[in-house]
Amino acid sequence: MIWIKGGAEAATPEWPMLSAPIERGLAATRTLGAQLEAQRDLAPILIRWAFGYHLVQYTWEEVLLLQAHLGCATWLGSMGVPWPKFFAYVAMGTEFWGGVLWILGLWVRPVAALMAANFTVALCLVHSHHLYAKRFEAVQMLAVSLFLIFAGAGRLSLDAWRRRSKGPASE
Repeated sequence: MIWIKGGAEAATPEWPMLSAPIERGLAATRTLGAQLEAQRDLAPILIRWAFGYHLVQYTWEEVLLLQAHLGCATWLGSMGVPWPKFFAYVAMGTEFWGGVLWILGLWVRPVAALMAANFTVALCLVHSHHLYAKRFEAVQMLAVSLFLIFAGAGRLSLDAWRRRSKGPASE
């Protein structure tokens, strides 16, 4: 806050030695804000890449080695989930292939909707009795999914490339 001698209308700062650095700082903040605003479309890309990579890393063994029944299905079965092997493959497959599609930027919104459903079920069915620390990853993935539903894939994506190749009449 800049203190002004004589109230808000007076133009003379009470401490002139502080006003110049403060004004320079505010100008730099405005410039940085304008630069970041011009690059705001990078946010979905960074989110897609980071969380897509996380999903692929977290689930690749279970999916590619067809071992979802070993860990996830056993765990789901112990909680009384019907058809635990089937739902383990559905959950792991959704997370793995959804992560791949997020990295590529292909079908980002539909995949994000599937992920939101997947992590909502995980929160309600699997993590509902856990403390927050154990639920955090599912909460985080639900938030990322909702973000991507609203924000879309961003400009560096196969979705954007498909839209551009169809032309302006398709939008």
